[in-house]
Amino acid sequence: MSAADLAMVALENFPPPPDDAASVATTVVDFLASEVGSVVGAPKDAFQRSVTFFKDLPRGLEWDIRFADPPKSTGGYSSWRRRKREKQQLITVDSIGGVVALSRIQVGDVLKKINGKRIGPSYSAERAEEFMEKCLEEEGVLSITVGNDDGDDVLVQATIIQPKSDMTYEDLGLMVWFWGVLCIKSIAKDSLFRHTVLKSNDRIISINDILCDELEPDQVAKILTELPEEITIIVKRRKERWTGRFG
Repeated sequence: MSAADLAMVALENFPPPPDDAASVATTVVDFLASEVGSVVGAPKDAFQRSVTFFKDLPRGLEWDIRFADPPKSTGGYSSWRRRKREKQQLITVDSIGGVVALSRIQVGDVLKKINGKRIGPSYSAERAEEFMEKCLEEEGVLSITVGNDDGDDVLVQATIIQPKSDMTYEDLGLMVWFWGVLCIKSIAKDSLFRHTVLKSNDRIISINDILCDELEPDQVAKILTELPEEITIIVKRRKERWTGRFG
């Protein structure tokens, strides 16, 4: 039985509400990890997180994310992160729902980019939400990138929502290879991954928390092919030695 078949069996045994969808996803991931000879590890906390999906979501799924303006300074004592946000006028995530909740984005994360455009101090939460809706309507795709102050500063996470549950490794357009370590070889121009924060040469750490350190490219291809809906990839990206910036 494939992971896709297992997902169908699980869906038949669970009613359709979102809470049960999480149970189905866990069942599929555990099965896939066993199939490729790996294990499901503890979720890693990346300093940069994102979610990306096309306008036409499968099976009538919905999405929701709302932002909050930076709090006004009240004087007195506050944490350094709060003071930093007040000073830089950083917009934060206020609430999430629908497929956005399948990503690792959390309330309190700082909004960094929408469809690759940096969201700076000139944006209010309302303007950012309007720009987000405009991007989805005009470009047919939405990619939201946030910053996580508490995350590991060399880890980057990207979640995509597949437009179809039966997409193959080739359909997804993300090619991997072993080049000293398992990493991304290329991303096709028409791939949904092209709109994410992932880049060529990123080292793949995990896919839906399935640890990839000991896996071969063909095993990764199997995982990507058989995951039915949401794919979350965590990668490690090298920093430049002197500037501390990503290469």
